[in-house]
Amino acid sequence: MALVVIVPLAPARRVAALVPFASPAFGAAWSPVDEPVASGAVQRPYLWGAGPSSAGLSESYRDAPDGMRLVQYFDKARMELTDPARGTVTTGLLTRELVTGRIQIGDSPASIEVRGRGSTTAIVGDATNTFPTYSQLRDRIDRPQPDATSQFVTDMLTLSPDATADTTLAVQSGGMARAVDDPNAQLLHFVAETGQTIPQAFWSFLTTDGMALDNGALVDRAPLFDWVPVVGLPISPAWWVTARVGGTSMAVMLQLYERRVLTYTPANPPGFQVEMGNIGQHYYQWRYLGADVPLIPVAGTSATATGKPPKPTTTRRATSAPVITGAGPVRIVALVARPPDGAADVNGETVTIRNDGFGTVDITHWTLTDVSGINVFTFPSLVLPPGGIIVVHSGRGSPTTTDLYFGKKKGIWKDTGDTATLRDATGAVISVYTYGK
Repeated sequence: MALVVIVPLAPARRVAALVPFASPAFGAAWSPVDEPVASGAVQRPYLWGAGPSSAGLSESYRDAPDGMRLVQYFDKARMELTDPARGTVTTGLLTRELVTGRIQIGDSPASIEVRGRGSTTAIVGDATNTFPTYSQLRDRIDRPQPDATSQFVTDMLTLSPDATADTTLAVQSGGMARAVDDPNAQLLHFVAETGQTIPQAFWSFLTTDGMALDNGALVDRAPLFDWVPVVGLPISPAWWVTARVGGTSMAVMLQLYERRVLTYTPANPPGFQVEMGNIGQHYYQWRYLGADVPLIPVAGTSATATGKPPKPTTTRRATSAPVITGAGPVRIVALVARPPDGAADVNGETVTIRNDGFGTVDITHWTLTDVSGINVFTFPSLVLPPGGIIVVHSGRGSPTTTDLYFGKKKGIWKDTGDTATLRDATGAVISVYTYGK
């Protein structure tokens, strides 16, 4: 007789809704390749990610209508809708910006906003890795090389023991000599435009066919995706590094492309040896959680009809730019102060809270208060998934996975200025949003 173990179930916990696609065009770009993976119908690495990992954002771009364009971040990329009238989705040039700290804010490469320095996040492996980082490769990209077709990738990136996250890397020639026995390490395709040669492992991945969703049915697509607009051209040679992956030190081959980073881990199971790096995660953390550039949230539901960022409403908001502080990843990202028609529209007063991290956060028994400390909202049993959004209204209503209510008859947030403070269950301050005078 089989032994059956009955495990008592934990009480049901409300989970906040995942952030939607900020534009139908983004969903249409994601669905063919990654929806079959998300549903379990196909086993392979994600091209974009399991879904959006941020809300829609409006980012400065000189050649977009009104100088702003709609973007949305995924684990492995950023989708962009520069001209909603055309509906063409492009993929961000994230790699070079992470390496150099220079953000391109227009079609011309001369349209540059200097961030200061590149990202000190490790490119491959565990989040705790400190090598190699994007900024450490600033002297190693955009250096054309001779055609190396038929040779093998044997060079290794190295770092001295006393180096920092900003120290540039050295290349140990032939440091991975045993790679000559691995056909996947053989250089196969030369890209004359950038003077870089792509190894077999990456070229096979970029040109492979596979099952894709087409009008609700899985069909074989050859190639699975158009690699140049999705990944971009290679901007570095391929190198080997030794990095911790899942807590284990192992050899990984990597190559930087304009829009993505590709990695080859021979120890991984077949079908998962080549993967896209989590560059969308890394870029979002560098650009937004570093607090140098303000977030401009765009509601996904407002963009679904046309793909355009929502137009300003007549609701009165603070006239000066808000100051948002806190270590995150859960943050207050928007606050609508008292609506002009008072109590009749008290639910028009809202505070929007978003999980900008890449892990689920339990916000049960967290509190939201105004500057007086008199108005206190305590969150019910609730978890925020990555990208999850919850809106707290000042008035009354039935709570859902996306909307909660203070239960007030009158407005809370002052038109002239106020401070919203989010604290965790221990009372520690998580996020502060200050606006007005």
